[in-house]
This record gives sequence, C-alpha cells and structure tokens, in this order.
Amino acid sequence: MNAWLSSGCAIINAKLATHGYGAISTGNVIYGLAQQAEASYGAWWAERSRLSARVARDENTRDTAFRKDFFQLLDQIVAMDLSTLGISRTY
Repeated sequence: MNAWLSSGCAIINAKLATHGYGAISTGNVIYGLAQQAEASYGAWWAERSRLSARVARDENTRDTAFRKDFFQLLDQIVAMDLSTLGISRTY
C-alpha cells in the first residue's frame, strides 16, 4: 500500500511540475485535497489487486470509482492558480 501511495504522490507532483508548480507542502490550504487524491490512487490500486469479476464489460467496479475520483481530484488541483495558494512556480 505504501508503494501505491508513493506512486500517487509522484504522479501528483509530476502533474504539478508539468503545470509549472513545485510540490504542495504540508499545511498548505490545498494539502488536504492532495491527500484525498493520493488516498484515492492508493485505494484504486488496492482494489485493482483484488479479483473482481464483472458480469458485463461496461460494468463499473469499485476500482473504477476510485480511479475516476483520483483523476477528478487531480484535475481540480491543476485547474487552480496554485501560485495564489503559496505553491511556488518552477519556471
């Protein structure tokens, strides 16, 4: 689980970097949202690791919901002007 959380954090930081921002520091007003995204990423991979039979190809499973949550939260974070929240610009 720790590896999945670390991977989630790395994806968040990489996405921030592609938008010209540094990492979100602990205590920043947006830190809780980043934590929620990271937790959704970890839950997504934890659920993926379980055998989850589907009845139909388009049937949603718990891992699908966690994946959707992760990317929605990530999109919310990068859509903000993070420089007004104290996140440093990297370029």
